Amino acid sequence: MEPFFRILKYILNYKTLVIIALLCSVVYAVMYGFSVYLIGPFLEKLFLSDVYVEETIEQKSETGKLHQIKFFLREKVDNMLGSGTPRQVLARLSFLIIAGILLKNIFSYLQGYIMAYVEQGVIKNLREDLYAAYHRLPLRYFQKKKTGELISRVINDCNTINANLNSSLINLMKEPITVAVFLFLMVVISWKLTLFTFLVAPPSLYIMTQIGKKLRRRTVRTQDKIADVTSVLEETISGIRVVKAFAMEKFEIGRFKKANHSFFRAILKLFWLRRLSAPVTEVLGVGMAVVILWIGGILVLEKNWLEPEAFFSFLVLMFVMMQSAKRLSEINVKL
Repeated sequence: MEPFFRILKYILNYKTLVIIALLCSVVYAVMYGFSVYLIGPFLEKLFLSDVYVEETIEQKSETGKLHQIKFFLREKVDNMLGSGTPRQVLARLSFLIIAGILLKNIFSYLQGYIMAYVEQGVIKNLREDLYAAYHRLPLRYFQKKKTGELISRVINDCNTINANLNSSLINLMKEPITVAVFLFLMVVISWKLTLFTFLVAPPSLYIMTQIGKKLRRRTVRTQDKIADVTSVLEETISGIRVVKAFAMEKFEIGRFKKANHSFFRAILKLFWLRRLSAPVTEVLGVGMAVVILWIGGILVLEKNWLEPEAFFSFLVLMFVMMQSAKRLSEINVKL
Protein backbone atom coordinates (compact mmCIF):
# COMPACT_ATOMS: atom_id res chain seq x y z
CA MET A 1 0.00 0.00 0.00
CA GLU A 2 3.02 2.34 0.24
CA PRO A 3 2.78 3.47 -3.43
CA PHE A 4 -0.87 4.33 -2.81
CA PHE A 5 0.04 6.75 -0.03
CA ARG A 6 2.53 8.41 -2.37
CA ILE A 7 -0.24 9.36 -4.78
CA LEU A 8 -2.70 10.19 -2.02
CA LYS A 9 -1.88 13.90 -2.39
CA TYR A 10 -3.11 13.72 -5.99
CA ILE A 11 -6.34 12.07 -4.87
CA LEU A 12 -6.90 14.84 -2.30
CA ASN A 13 -7.09 17.34 -5.17
CA TYR A 14 -10.50 15.80 -5.87
CA LYS A 15 -11.63 15.58 -2.24
CA THR A 16 -15.15 16.92 -2.96
CA LEU A 17 -15.78 14.19 -5.51
CA VAL A 18 -14.22 11.62 -3.17
CA ILE A 19 -16.60 12.64 -0.36
CA ILE A 20 -19.61 12.33 -2.70
CA ALA A 21 -18.37 8.91 -3.83
CA LEU A 22 -17.91 7.91 -0.19
CA LEU A 23 -21.54 8.79 0.58
CA CYS A 24 -22.63 6.74 -2.44
CA SER A 25 -20.58 3.84 -1.08
CA VAL A 26 -22.33 4.08 2.28
CA VAL A 27 -25.78 3.95 0.66
CA TYR A 28 -24.62 1.08 -1.56
CA ALA A 29 -23.39 -0.95 1.41
CA VAL A 30 -26.51 -0.28 3.50
CA MET A 31 -28.86 -1.27 0.65
CA TYR A 32 -26.79 -4.38 -0.04
CA GLY A 33 -26.80 -5.40 3.61
CA PHE A 34 -30.50 -4.65 3.90
CA SER A 35 -31.32 -6.89 0.92
CA VAL A 36 -29.31 -9.80 2.29
CA TYR A 37 -30.56 -9.37 5.86
CA LEU A 38 -34.15 -9.77 4.64
CA ILE A 39 -33.52 -13.44 3.87
CA GLY A 40 -33.73 -14.49 7.53
CA PRO A 41 -37.02 -12.72 8.36
CA PHE A 42 -38.43 -13.93 5.05
CA LEU A 43 -37.74 -17.57 5.91
CA GLU A 44 -39.15 -17.06 9.38
CA LYS A 45 -42.34 -15.44 8.08
CA LEU A 46 -42.79 -17.87 5.23
CA PHE A 47 -42.12 -21.18 6.95
CA LEU A 48 -42.33 -20.59 10.70
CA SER A 49 -45.17 -18.10 11.02
CA ASP A 50 -47.50 -20.64 12.62
CA VAL A 51 -44.86 -22.71 14.38
CA TYR A 52 -43.73 -22.16 17.95
CA VAL A 53 -39.96 -21.90 18.10
CA GLU A 54 -38.25 -22.48 21.42
CA GLU A 55 -36.12 -19.59 22.62
CA THR A 56 -32.51 -20.26 21.73
CA ILE A 57 -29.47 -19.95 23.98
CA GLU A 58 -28.36 -16.96 21.93
CA GLN A 59 -31.67 -15.20 22.57
CA LYS A 60 -31.61 -15.97 26.30
CA SER A 61 -28.12 -14.51 26.65
CA GLU A 62 -28.86 -11.31 24.72
CA THR A 63 -28.69 -8.16 26.83
CA GLY A 64 -27.82 -4.50 26.49
CA LYS A 65 -27.29 -2.52 23.30
CA LEU A 66 -26.89 -5.53 21.02
CA HIS A 67 -30.28 -6.88 22.06
CA GLN A 68 -31.86 -3.46 21.48
CA ILE A 69 -30.36 -3.19 18.00
CA LYS A 70 -31.48 -6.69 17.07
CA PHE A 71 -34.99 -6.02 18.39
CA PHE A 72 -35.11 -2.70 16.51
CA LEU A 73 -34.13 -4.34 13.21
CA ARG A 74 -36.63 -7.16 13.68
CA GLU A 75 -39.40 -4.69 14.48
CA LYS A 76 -38.67 -2.56 11.40
CA VAL A 77 -38.56 -5.59 9.12
CA ASP A 78 -41.81 -6.94 10.59
CA ASN A 79 -43.49 -3.58 10.02
CA MET A 80 -42.32 -3.51 6.39
CA LEU A 81 -43.41 -7.09 5.72
CA GLY A 82 -46.67 -6.75 7.61
CA SER A 83 -49.09 -9.60 8.16
CA GLY A 84 -51.06 -11.79 5.80
CA THR A 85 -50.73 -15.00 3.89
CA PRO A 86 -47.31 -16.35 2.86
CA ARG A 87 -48.03 -15.21 -0.71
CA GLN A 88 -48.69 -11.64 0.45
CA VAL A 89 -45.52 -11.64 2.56
CA LEU A 90 -43.58 -13.02 -0.40
CA ALA A 91 -44.89 -10.24 -2.66
CA ARG A 92 -43.90 -7.51 -0.19
CA LEU A 93 -40.52 -9.09 0.40
CA SER A 94 -39.87 -9.42 -3.34
CA PHE A 95 -40.62 -5.73 -3.78
CA LEU A 96 -38.30 -4.77 -0.91
CA ILE A 97 -35.47 -6.91 -2.27
CA ILE A 98 -35.86 -5.51 -5.79
CA ALA A 99 -35.98 -1.95 -4.42
CA GLY A 100 -32.88 -2.57 -2.30
CA ILE A 101 -30.92 -4.12 -5.17
CA LEU A 102 -32.01 -1.34 -7.54
CA LEU A 103 -30.85 1.38 -5.16
CA LYS A 104 -27.64 -0.53 -4.50
CA ASN A 105 -26.78 -0.64 -8.20
CA ILE A 106 -27.76 2.99 -8.83
CA PHE A 107 -25.42 4.24 -6.13
CA SER A 108 -22.74 1.76 -7.20
CA TYR A 109 -22.86 3.23 -10.71
CA LEU A 110 -22.68 6.80 -9.39
CA GLN A 111 -19.74 5.95 -7.15
CA GLY A 112 -17.94 4.14 -9.97
CA TYR A 113 -18.45 6.99 -12.43
CA ILE A 114 -17.17 9.61 -9.97
CA MET A 115 -14.13 7.56 -8.97
CA ALA A 116 -13.27 6.81 -12.61
CA TYR A 117 -13.04 10.57 -13.15
CA VAL A 118 -10.80 10.85 -10.08
CA GLU A 119 -8.57 7.96 -11.22
CA GLN A 120 -7.95 9.40 -14.68
CA GLY A 121 -7.43 12.88 -13.24
CA VAL A 122 -4.79 11.51 -10.88
CA ILE A 123 -2.92 9.82 -13.75
CA LYS A 124 -3.09 12.99 -15.88
CA ASN A 125 -1.70 15.13 -13.05
CA LEU A 126 0.96 12.56 -12.20
CA ARG A 127 2.21 12.39 -15.80
CA GLU A 128 2.31 16.20 -16.08
CA ASP A 129 4.21 16.56 -12.78
CA LEU A 130 6.70 13.88 -13.80
CA TYR A 131 7.36 15.64 -17.10
CA ALA A 132 7.76 18.99 -15.33
CA ALA A 133 10.17 17.37 -12.83
CA TYR A 134 12.47 16.36 -15.68
CA HIS A 135 12.93 20.03 -16.56
CA ARG A 136 14.07 20.82 -13.01
CA LEU A 137 16.75 18.12 -12.90
CA PRO A 138 20.44 18.97 -13.52
CA LEU A 139 22.22 17.87 -16.70
CA ARG A 140 24.35 15.30 -14.87
CA TYR A 141 21.17 13.34 -14.06
CA PHE A 142 20.43 12.92 -17.78
CA GLN A 143 24.03 11.90 -18.41
CA LYS A 144 23.72 9.03 -15.91
CA LYS A 145 20.29 7.83 -17.06
CA LYS A 146 19.37 6.20 -20.35
CA THR A 147 16.94 8.10 -22.56
CA GLY A 148 14.72 5.03 -22.95
CA GLU A 149 14.48 4.65 -19.18
CA LEU A 150 13.38 8.27 -18.76
CA ILE A 151 10.76 7.89 -21.48
CA SER A 152 9.60 4.63 -19.91
CA ARG A 153 8.96 6.39 -16.60
CA VAL A 154 6.50 8.79 -18.24
CA ILE A 155 4.83 6.31 -20.58
CA ASN A 156 5.10 2.75 -19.27
CA ASP A 157 5.21 3.42 -15.53
CA CYS A 158 2.25 5.80 -15.68
CA ASN A 159 0.35 3.22 -17.74
CA THR A 160 1.19 0.57 -15.13
CA ILE A 161 -0.09 2.83 -12.35
CA ASN A 162 -3.20 3.51 -14.41
CA ALA A 163 -3.82 -0.22 -14.91
CA ASN A 164 -3.35 -0.95 -11.21
CA LEU A 165 -5.32 2.08 -10.08
CA ASN A 166 -8.19 1.30 -12.44
CA SER A 167 -11.13 0.14 -10.29
CA SER A 168 -8.83 -0.11 -7.26
CA LEU A 169 -9.94 3.27 -5.92
CA ILE A 170 -13.57 2.27 -6.46
CA ASN A 171 -13.17 -0.94 -4.50
CA LEU A 172 -10.96 0.72 -1.90
CA MET A 173 -13.85 3.01 -0.97
CA LYS A 174 -16.71 0.58 -1.51
CA GLU A 175 -15.48 -2.70 -0.06
CA PRO A 176 -14.33 -1.57 3.43
CA ILE A 177 -17.74 0.01 4.03
CA THR A 178 -19.46 -3.12 2.72
CA VAL A 179 -17.36 -5.30 5.02
CA ALA A 180 -18.18 -3.02 7.97
CA VAL A 181 -21.95 -3.10 7.29
CA PHE A 182 -22.05 -6.86 6.81
CA LEU A 183 -19.85 -7.42 9.84
CA PHE A 184 -22.22 -5.29 11.91
CA LEU A 185 -25.20 -7.38 10.78
CA MET A 186 -23.29 -10.59 11.54
CA VAL A 187 -22.57 -9.34 15.06
CA VAL A 188 -26.23 -8.44 15.50
CA ILE A 189 -27.28 -11.96 14.49
CA SER A 190 -24.65 -13.72 16.63
CA TRP A 191 -21.58 -12.07 18.10
CA LYS A 192 -20.26 -15.44 19.28
CA LEU A 193 -20.33 -16.99 15.82
CA THR A 194 -18.77 -13.81 14.41
CA LEU A 195 -15.97 -14.07 16.97
CA PHE A 196 -15.38 -17.68 15.96
CA THR A 197 -15.22 -16.57 12.32
CA PHE A 198 -12.40 -14.17 13.13
CA LEU A 199 -10.51 -16.87 15.00
CA VAL A 200 -10.48 -18.94 11.79
CA ALA A 201 -9.68 -16.05 9.41
CA PRO A 202 -6.11 -14.88 10.39
CA PRO A 203 -4.15 -17.76 8.73
CA SER A 204 -5.94 -17.13 5.44
CA LEU A 205 -5.34 -13.38 5.65
CA TYR A 206 -1.64 -13.93 6.37
CA ILE A 207 -1.19 -16.08 3.24
CA MET A 208 -3.05 -13.50 1.12
CA THR A 209 -0.81 -10.73 2.45
CA GLN A 210 2.36 -12.67 1.61
CA ILE A 211 1.17 -13.25 -1.95
CA GLY A 212 0.47 -9.52 -2.26
CA LYS A 213 4.00 -8.62 -1.13
CA LYS A 214 5.56 -10.99 -3.67
CA LEU A 215 3.40 -9.57 -6.43
CA ARG A 216 4.50 -6.02 -5.66
CA ARG A 217 8.16 -7.05 -5.82
CA ARG A 218 7.59 -8.80 -9.14
CA THR A 219 5.80 -5.73 -10.51
CA VAL A 220 8.81 -3.52 -9.71
CA ARG A 221 11.17 -5.98 -11.44
CA THR A 222 8.92 -6.11 -14.50
CA GLN A 223 8.92 -2.31 -14.76
CA ASP A 224 12.73 -2.32 -14.65
CA LYS A 225 12.89 -4.93 -17.41
CA ILE A 226 10.54 -3.05 -19.75
CA ALA A 227 12.63 0.07 -19.12
CA ASP A 228 15.69 -1.89 -20.31
CA VAL A 229 13.86 -2.94 -23.48
CA THR A 230 12.82 0.66 -24.14
CA SER A 231 16.39 1.86 -23.59
CA VAL A 232 17.88 -0.62 -26.08
CA LEU A 233 15.23 0.24 -28.64
CA GLU A 234 15.73 4.00 -28.24
CA GLU A 235 19.54 3.74 -28.40
CA THR A 236 19.41 1.58 -31.52
CA ILE A 237 16.98 3.83 -33.39
CA SER A 238 18.70 7.09 -32.41
CA GLY A 239 22.13 5.65 -33.31
CA ILE A 240 21.09 3.66 -36.36
CA ARG A 241 23.70 5.38 -38.57
CA VAL A 242 26.51 4.29 -36.25
CA VAL A 243 25.09 0.76 -36.13
CA LYS A 244 25.00 0.58 -39.93
CA ALA A 245 28.44 2.15 -40.33
CA PHE A 246 30.16 -0.41 -38.10
CA ALA A 247 27.97 -3.38 -39.15
CA MET A 248 26.69 -3.85 -35.59
CA GLU A 249 23.25 -5.15 -36.59
CA LYS A 250 23.76 -8.67 -35.20
CA PHE A 251 25.17 -7.30 -31.95
CA GLU A 252 22.22 -4.93 -31.46
CA ILE A 253 19.71 -7.65 -32.35
CA GLY A 254 21.33 -9.92 -29.78
CA ARG A 255 21.28 -7.15 -27.16
CA PHE A 256 17.60 -6.52 -27.81
CA LYS A 257 16.77 -10.24 -27.67
CA LYS A 258 18.56 -10.52 -24.33
CA ALA A 259 16.66 -7.58 -22.83
CA ASN A 260 13.38 -8.77 -24.32
CA HIS A 261 13.90 -12.31 -22.99
CA SER A 262 14.56 -10.94 -19.49
CA PHE A 263 11.31 -8.99 -19.70
CA PHE A 264 9.54 -12.11 -21.00
CA ARG A 265 10.66 -14.15 -17.98
CA ALA A 266 9.79 -11.37 -15.55
CA ILE A 267 6.29 -10.87 -16.96
CA LEU A 268 5.63 -14.63 -16.92
CA LYS A 269 6.54 -14.83 -13.23
CA LEU A 270 4.30 -11.83 -12.54
CA PHE A 271 1.35 -13.36 -14.40
CA TRP A 272 1.93 -16.69 -12.67
CA LEU A 273 1.65 -15.05 -9.27
CA ARG A 274 -1.39 -13.02 -10.32
CA ARG A 275 -3.19 -16.11 -11.59
CA LEU A 276 -2.26 -17.93 -8.40
CA SER A 277 -3.59 -15.19 -6.13
CA ALA A 278 -7.30 -15.54 -6.96
CA PRO A 279 -7.55 -19.38 -6.71
CA VAL A 280 -5.56 -19.49 -3.47
CA THR A 281 -7.73 -16.76 -1.98
CA GLU A 282 -10.90 -18.57 -3.06
CA VAL A 283 -9.77 -21.96 -1.70
CA LEU A 284 -8.78 -20.42 1.63
CA GLY A 285 -12.06 -18.53 1.83
CA VAL A 286 -14.19 -21.55 1.00
CA GLY A 287 -12.23 -23.69 3.46
CA MET A 288 -12.84 -21.15 6.20
CA ALA A 289 -16.54 -20.99 5.29
CA VAL A 290 -16.90 -24.78 5.38
CA VAL A 291 -15.39 -24.90 8.88
CA ILE A 292 -17.80 -22.21 10.06
CA LEU A 293 -20.70 -23.97 8.32
CA TRP A 294 -19.85 -27.24 10.05
CA ILE A 295 -19.42 -25.71 13.51
CA GLY A 296 -22.43 -23.43 13.13
CA GLY A 297 -24.59 -26.28 11.87
CA ILE A 298 -23.75 -28.34 14.95
CA LEU A 299 -24.58 -25.42 17.21
CA VAL A 300 -27.93 -24.91 15.50
CA LEU A 301 -28.96 -28.56 15.23
CA GLU A 302 -27.63 -29.93 18.51
CA LYS A 303 -27.06 -27.00 20.87
CA ASN A 304 -30.10 -24.84 20.01
CA TRP A 305 -27.73 -21.86 19.94
CA LEU A 306 -29.26 -19.97 17.02
CA GLU A 307 -32.44 -19.96 14.95
CA PRO A 308 -32.03 -21.81 11.62
CA GLU A 309 -33.21 -18.81 9.58
CA ALA A 310 -30.82 -16.51 11.47
CA PHE A 311 -27.95 -18.91 10.83
CA PHE A 312 -28.82 -18.97 7.13
CA SER A 313 -28.77 -15.16 7.03
CA PHE A 314 -25.44 -15.22 8.85
CA LEU A 315 -23.97 -17.56 6.24
CA VAL A 316 -25.13 -15.41 3.32
CA LEU A 317 -23.76 -12.28 5.00
CA MET A 318 -20.47 -14.04 5.66
CA PHE A 319 -20.08 -15.26 2.07
CA VAL A 320 -20.80 -11.81 0.66
CA MET A 321 -18.39 -10.24 3.14
CA MET A 322 -15.74 -12.76 2.06
CA GLN A 323 -16.16 -11.64 -1.55
CA SER A 324 -15.63 -8.04 -0.49
CA ALA A 325 -12.59 -9.09 1.53
CA LYS A 326 -11.28 -10.94 -1.52
CA ARG A 327 -11.58 -7.80 -3.63
CA LEU A 328 -9.76 -5.89 -0.90
CA SER A 329 -6.94 -8.44 -1.05
CA GLU A 330 -6.75 -7.90 -4.82
CA ILE A 331 -6.36 -4.17 -4.16
CA ASN A 332 -3.48 -5.03 -1.83
CA VAL A 333 -1.92 -7.00 -4.69
CA LYS A 334 -2.33 -4.19 -7.24
CA LEU A 335 -1.23 -1.31 -5.04
